[in-house]
Order: sequence, then structure tokens, then C-alpha cells
Amino acid sequence: MLGHFIPYLFFATSPNRNELEFFISHVFGGIATVFCRDDGKPGFQFIIRGAIAFGEIYFGKDLEMGASRTLDSNPEYKSQILLGKPIVFAFESEHKAPPFGVAIHESARQEAPEGESPFVSEWWKWSESDENLCKLFACLKKYYAWCRKDKSMNYDETRINFHETLADRYFSS
Repeated sequence: MLGHFIPYLFFATSPNRNELEFFISHVFGGIATVFCRDDGKPGFQFIIRGAIAFGEIYFGKDLEMGASRTLDSNPEYKSQILLGKPIVFAFESEHKAPPFGVAIHESARQEAPEGESPFVSEWWKWSESDENLCKLFACLKKYYAWCRKDKSMNYDETRINFHETLADRYFSS
């Protein structure tokens, strides 16, 4: 499992679907716990969402010497480069994910790593615990109510309504 961080974005790669699901479940579960723990302090809460896409990934560390003098002279930078259609697919799909949800790009619904099956729906639930998801949904509702009252977040009410509707669909499915 490799992680690549860009401010406000994080890409995780894995050749194995189970490993990726395990990683996402732990990251989302941990952040959901913090989100609900900070219930009552909405100015400190933050919402995540994600996307999964499948396909060939190329790592900067694997680029041949001579591909770029700039990269040759900056091996640390080069080692953090990710290239490939799944990066673009995940980036483009993330906005379709509900708050604390994971969108599944078409590429991950049509194909899968050898010996594994593709995802079957447009969203993937990272927790099998309905109780935990219900608690998180209740925390999200409180957060959205606070955002409507406190305009310091500059969270447009139209976007609040849209995200709340997505969350409602996601958590009640």
C-alpha cells in the first residue's frame, strides 16, 4: 500500500482490492470517530469523501533515468509522482461521493484485479456496522444544522442541501 498526499487530496494505491478496502475502512472509520467525538465543536469537524478507480498506475520511482533532467536531479520528488488514468478517474469521481462516502468509478465496476470481482454499485460503504453509520449520520445532521446557522464556514446553503441529500441516500441505502 502506497500513499501520496496532495493538500486536500490523498491517493492510496494497491494491487489488491481487499487491502485497499481494509485501508479505506480504517481511515474513514478513524476520521468518522473523530468527527463524532468533536460533536458539539462543529468548527473543528471536517468531512471526507473518496473514490475508487481501477487501472494501470505508474510510479515516478520507476521512471527511467534520462526521462527528465529535473526528475533525475530530484529523486525524492520523483518518488512521489503517480501517473495513470485511475488517478484522473478517482479525482473526477470524488465529487460524486456523499459525505463520508466512497464513489466507485466505472472502471472499478467493469474490471478488477486478477482473481477479484469488480464493485457492483456506484457507492461503497466502508463500514459493515449499521450502528456506527447511523451514529455518523446523526453527527452529520447536527453539523449541517450548525453550518446553516453559522455563516463563518462560507458553506453555501445550496451545497449543504445537496450534500445532506447525498448523505441521506448513502446512509439509508
